[in-house]
Amino acid sequence: MPGWEDSSWGYHGHDGLMVFNSEGKPFGPKFMTSDTIDTIGCCLNFRNNTVFYTRNGVNLGVAFRDLKKALYPYVGMMSTGGSVGANFGYRKFKYTVERSIATLSGKLTGITLLIDHFGTHLDLQEKVINL
Repeated sequence: MPGWEDSSWGYHGHDGLMVFNSEGKPFGPKFMTSDTIDTIGCCLNFRNNTVFYTRNGVNLGVAFRDLKKALYPYVGMMSTGGSVGANFGYRKFKYTVERSIATLSGKLTGITLLIDHFGTHLDLQEKVINL
């Protein structure tokens, strides 16, 4: 399972733990219980080398920091009869960056953020930002 292997990490739905190198810590809500169908997003921020997760379009916060190695994504399941779907951007994501722009822009004093009509382009006017 993700997180149980050396140098792997994951967010486990049955207990809500974030797991890294077989060590689990409380992180977020349980998901995919017998009466729910959830959409979980795994979001990589390569600017600051962090991972955050979303559940049904809501940001759950940063789970892992200081990612330094090559990444090989995988999904683990311990039950039979389940299914997993993946969206690598072909369809609209449930979590939208626009929700975070208000928070982000409050931290970016003196920098203008330009977003096109489709919300797909972010121009930081060639300034490097470390938040």
